[in-house]
Amino acid sequence: MQISIEALTDILDVQRDNQPLIHCISNLVTINDLAQSILCYNGKPIIAHGIEEVNEVACNAKGLLLNLGTLDSNRVEAMEKSLKATRKKNIPVLLDIEGIDMSFFRRQTTLSFLTRYNIDILKGKLSEFKRLVKTDNVSNTDSKDITMIGNHKIRSEIKEIARKFRNILVVIDEECYVTDGFSEFFIMNGDKKFRNILGIDSIFNGAIATGMALANTKAEMIRYILISITIIGVCEELVIQKKKESDGLFTLKQHLLDEIYNIKKEDLNKMGNIIYEFKR
Repeated sequence: MQISIEALTDILDVQRDNQPLIHCISNLVTINDLAQSILCYNGKPIIAHGIEEVNEVACNAKGLLLNLGTLDSNRVEAMEKSLKATRKKNIPVLLDIEGIDMSFFRRQTTLSFLTRYNIDILKGKLSEFKRLVKTDNVSNTDSKDITMIGNHKIRSEIKEIARKFRNILVVIDEECYVTDGFSEFFIMNGDKKFRNILGIDSIFNGAIATGMALANTKAEMIRYILISITIIGVCEELVIQKKKESDGLFTLKQHLLDEIYNIKKEDLNKMGNIIYEFKR
């Protein structure tokens, strides 16, 4: 399913003509960044994690975004209720497995969701995906030493997750990687300075979830994921190009949101860089 940058930019108009409502049960530390990114990407966020209302909110939304960043038993129950509601109405779901490599509770919760519900998009860092499949003889190479595009073994292990749970896998690291278990996409845009800024993961989540909510098929969903990630990567590069010497990390994040809001097709066509591979 090879896709050109030009073909992807055509769906930007569709994105801007719609305002999908995204139900978020997310990391409380960066919830403002998440909501702002959804708004900048022309979506409408609603933050609702109260057990009394999540079922109703989920049924009225066009997409469900779950993040394990600040997890407890009450939040897991709220996520469960939301997942049951989305399953009945075929509403797409994004699950960010943040911190799964740090605790058994998060890993157990993730596996429970994957085996019992339809998770359309599974997103995380490479180290988090490695922890998810640790029992499946995943390679022990330190993730910070891995270059995704050059390491076929780790890519094979990651693609197996996507095939096993029938979802789209998104790895956000120094390289951004998307696979459905067969097609592989490497989004080569971005700047590593942003990987150390609090809230960047939530900005990715907001953009991806907003795009996800407009897709009617799995192929369309991949396209919306790719354009969302490419936009953020290109915008990171634009921010660095315009950066002043006095700009700190918080300023860079604010400028990034502004660039996302003002992104132009011309910048995407000129700067977008996606590498595609396919193997059965």
